[in-house]
Amino acid sequence: MEEIKNEMNRADELYQNGKFFEASFSYQSILKDIKGKKISQEDTDLIKNRLKESILKSKNEYKELSTEVVIDETMIEQINTVNNGIFEKVGNDFSNLLTLIFSTTFIGSLESNEKTTKKTLPLTYQIASFSSHTEQGYLSANNYDYSPIELWSFQTYGMEQMMKVYFHINPILRKLTENKVFDLNSFELVLKNKGLCPNGNELVILKHAIKVYLEKDFISTLHILIPQFENLLLMISENAGIQTTAIERGKTITKRITLSDLSLKSDEMIKIFGKDFCFYLRYVLYSPLGLSIRHKIAHGNIDNAECNENNCNLVLVGLLILLNKVQKI
Repeated sequence: MEEIKNEMNRADELYQNGKFFEASFSYQSILKDIKGKKISQEDTDLIKNRLKESILKSKNEYKELSTEVVIDETMIEQINTVNNGIFEKVGNDFSNLLTLIFSTTFIGSLESNEKTTKKTLPLTYQIASFSSHTEQGYLSANNYDYSPIELWSFQTYGMEQMMKVYFHINPILRKLTENKVFDLNSFELVLKNKGLCPNGNELVILKHAIKVYLEKDFISTLHILIPQFENLLLMISENAGIQTTAIERGKTITKRITLSDLSLKSDEMIKIFGKDFCFYLRYVLYSPLGLSIRHKIAHGNIDNAECNENNCNLVLVGLLILLNKVQKI
């Protein structure tokens, strides 16, 4: 306890002297050290409040680095060749896209990412302290709770996935919508062929999400599409034999489970949906190391700028992959 007291004094000194960036890491270290120890609620609250305040006040100390990649004509030709190949295979039948979308053109390979991560892991990730924060000042990830490999793997995966968004996913979906291959009617037909809306009344909210997407209302799209996607994912999981009922803690009341990053890491989910798709969903929707779109939507703290075409298309790709896994009922 004496050691923790000394840590608090050092952190408080940094805080009082306006060294908020350094103070934030000191308070993080204290949170790690007090796990499982008897600390008063007052002291615990003070540490959490000081950490949040230090994160918010140290923003002006952060520096953002950017890089530019020059795309030459050969690379553009290669990209266009891949995209044109998709257009030819889809033709005028949107349902054909479902059989094509679960490929490395649209989502990253976990095996490939793991190899890249191990080869390119920066030394700084192994010897320095890292953390990431939300705009609201909350600590979302650090290398106390995650290994350097985990932290870097999401970075490399994210870089690759965003290139797929800009080079393939966006232009392909734009052209399919512009040519009316992908419209509300073609989407409804996919649902009917899967036996998901035999009377035309089922999944009406999911269909509305596609309607507003086609109207380029990306804010509404994300807020409607993500809960509907999760509902469909749980439906398929339950049909595959995965337990989707939970008991309310301390009660006999039952409820449906809430999907999380941990859920997508489970062996039973990976067995049903595959490791590539599960990691994709972790990156896009659930993990604090990824985009975490699902949790930002659920907690109402997603930024307006994040409700964009890129993120909508990432979720839409996930939905189309999921629909392809549905056997006709």
